[in-house]
Parts: sequence; C-alpha cells; structure tokens
Amino acid sequence: MSKFKVGDRIIRVTGAEKGTPLGYIAEVTKLYGYIDNFGTEIGVYDSQWELIKPKWTIYNNTLPWKELSDKQKGKMLLAAHDGKSFGTHKAVFKNPDHSYQAVKSKPTMEELFLADWKECCPFSVETFADKIIAKGWVKKC
Repeated sequence: MSKFKVGDRIIRVTGAEKGTPLGYIAEVTKLYGYIDNFGTEIGVYDSQWELIKPKWTIYNNTLPWKELSDKQKGKMLLAAHDGKSFGTHKAVFKNPDHSYQAVKSKPTMEELFLADWKECCPFSVETFADKIIAKGWVKKC
C-alpha cells in the first residue's frame, strides 16, 4: 500500500530531480503523483518523500482532552455520538489528562482494491472499481 493518500502535503527529502529540489513541497494527486514546477505530473516514490505534519483529526489526536479547543472537542463528541470507537474507551472523555483518538474502521473492499491497483497502474480506476469487485476480485491476505 502507498505511504501517502490523495491530498497529503509532502516534502522531498532525497533524490532531487530537475524541477523538484530537496525541500520541494507538493500535494499528492489521485494518480499517486505530484505536479512539478513545469506543470508535469510525476510519480511519487515513497522513499524520497516525507509527510508534512498532517492536519488534526479525531484519528491522529495526541492532545489531552483538557488541551483540545472547543471545536476539536465538538468533533470528538460528534464522532462518539455517531458510534465511532475510541479504543478501549467508550468515548467517555472523563479524564482531562488522557488523549483520546478515534479508531478507524476496517477499509472496504473497494478501498483495498484501489490501493492495490495504484501500486501497479498509474491511471485512475475509481470509476469502475465496483464492477471489477463484482467480477470476483478479492484481497488476498
């Protein structure tokens, strides 16, 4: 599976190429590439890039409850109300010194297929992934 997902902001840390020097910041496109200074889409090689600090979400929270903003607490409470799991805690949020983090649900068959497909082929397949799955594609574990 790919190290980054569409929309991630990444920075080049090794293997500088023409148009993308070390320290170059890019955004991952849906074809698992980035647009260089010349407007050309180039494939992303995971070993050459690192993720720039991701935006806060209920899934990557590291702050204790007492340090969260009201907006962040609201997002956590809404997620708990919608049935999201927060690990061993049932979204009680009673301990102000504890950092709560939502647990992502297992990926769907379509998400697994798309991740596998992107490792092999550089073009988009989102439009017919459900048809391929219906034909019998199954993720091998």
